[in-house]
Amino acid sequence: MADYVNQRRRGWYFEIEVPEKLRPYYDGKKRIVQSLRTDSRSTAVIRAKPLAAKYKAEFEAYRTGTSPLSADFMATVLEWRQDYQKAAADPELRMDYDDILAEQAAKLARVNPNHAAALPGLVRSEFILTTEHLDAFVNVQKQRVEVKTADMRRSDVLEFAKSFPTTDKITQKAVKRWIVELEGRGVQHATIKRKLTALRTYWQFMQDAELMEREDNPFLNVLSGDRKKRAKTDSTGSWEPFTDAQVLGLLRAAESKRKPDHQLADLIRLGMWTGCRIEELCSLRVSDVYEGYIQIVEAKTRKGEREVPIHAELAPTLARLVQQSSDGYVLSGLDTENKYGSRSSAIGKRFGKLKIAEGFGPKHVFHSIRKTVVTILENAEVSEGIVADIVGHEKQTMTYGVYSGGTSLPRKAEALSKLRYAGWTGADAHPSIPRAA
Repeated sequence: MADYVNQRRRGWYFEIEVPEKLRPYYDGKKRIVQSLRTDSRSTAVIRAKPLAAKYKAEFEAYRTGTSPLSADFMATVLEWRQDYQKAAADPELRMDYDDILAEQAAKLARVNPNHAAALPGLVRSEFILTTEHLDAFVNVQKQRVEVKTADMRRSDVLEFAKSFPTTDKITQKAVKRWIVELEGRGVQHATIKRKLTALRTYWQFMQDAELMEREDNPFLNVLSGDRKKRAKTDSTGSWEPFTDAQVLGLLRAAESKRKPDHQLADLIRLGMWTGCRIEELCSLRVSDVYEGYIQIVEAKTRKGEREVPIHAELAPTLARLVQQSSDGYVLSGLDTENKYGSRSSAIGKRFGKLKIAEGFGPKHVFHSIRKTVVTILENAEVSEGIVADIVGHEKQTMTYGVYSGGTSLPRKAEALSKLRYAGWTGADAHPSIPRAA
């Protein structure tokens, strides 16, 4: 900060050069010069810091066309707070800072009243910015949970901070009002619960790291018993299976659209004859296809890593896809993986548009086809243990879940042969037009 102070005959002065393009905003001045009202160089350096931050923010604001003084508000607050704490032992210097704070708050009030009201308390560490430690929190979260979950928690905190930019406004009563507002906008209970989990975890992180003084957690116990009860029915477990006729209808709809989506139709074929998850199918490599079965290696759980027999009705489709693959994947040519390593994201959205066009709502998703497979096998009196081994579910009993090595491939193939769809014909196994090689 010494670059901004200069000694003259009457003491120390603050000086900063105005960027050439911005000089018209400062009456053509090349430099801004302001007395620091001290003969002490060390005091001058401290007093220059908030002034430098102020003018840098103004320069950036004028350059980008945003409002002066509100630009880079967080960085300005953090720098001023550090200097304010250093001045704690000097009552006179502390008074100077208080005067500067009052002056800047008055100016800021014309641009952003919320920032102006918060400025003194933030600099004095009476409270903090809600997102002040968000980056550190997300970095820690990425070591503990999936990257996608950590990023979602960042988004939830950022959204909440739009309503509560500083922690002094966050109380249990205010959080409950916020929940009511979300419910009034039609936000699903499961989504609200997810947001609260992110906020509660973030708040606890700041407390554990002693980054804030408060000992309460305003995100605890804000859902009533009725809401908790509703959460059980609003979870992903409420997805409903398609009927066999509905699955067949979706397949034919994908093939018969004005612009047929043959790739999506193949995904549906793979799902309806294996019961696999969408990401398992999209990650399936040609090298994972063997004589009579496919090997699932990219699974959600350890039990998901399994051998799935190739149903006779799926065999022609699978043979064609393996032969035509140009990138080593059974579903060749899918859009590039997203940042979370998922190959199913784009085609999953295409399935979503298809099922909506066919009249299905949020209770039906691609995972519903997996439920269809389980339902058909259950009605065909296939034992639960064998079905679990086919679709990759944990077995709930001690004997089968812990001690059993699993159902043999021939037994699984025999069971899967009972999977049938009313109305299915040989033509449904093939696209309506030839595939490109």
